[in-house]
Amino acid sequence: MNKGDIPFIGTRDGICGYWWHGFNIIRKSTPLTGTRVKKDPAFKGFRKSSNRMKEASPIAAALYNQIPGEQKKYSLYRLLTGEALKMFKDNPTVRYPGSTSFRTESYRSMIKSRSSPIFTGLNVDLVAYE
Repeated sequence: MNKGDIPFIGTRDGICGYWWHGFNIIRKSTPLTGTRVKKDPAFKGFRKSSNRMKEASPIAAALYNQIPGEQKKYSLYRLLTGEALKMFKDNPTVRYPGSTSFRTESYRSMIKSRSSPIFTGLNVDLVAYE
């Protein structure tokens, strides 16, 4: 930074400034707010998808933790998360433990019946979630 340069960080009058990789980036601020995302009907699908992801991630983590260390890859964790998301989409009555609509036996049977080779040989310990 040169002497006399004043970095702009924050949002003011429609301008947004922040540091990124050592550079002070200045851009037009977005009109999108957290309140709008949480309440606007236009974002209903986004909120629904986010809630499914919130429930799928811990299940994928439990499966991923059962894989031996030398076989672990981040891409495999993402694949497991995707499979869990598919299960929630296929059967919306099954939910992550802690949700009011969770059914343990239904969830266990879904994992056992998945045709995906990802789930073959993995034993999910659902007691840890309850």
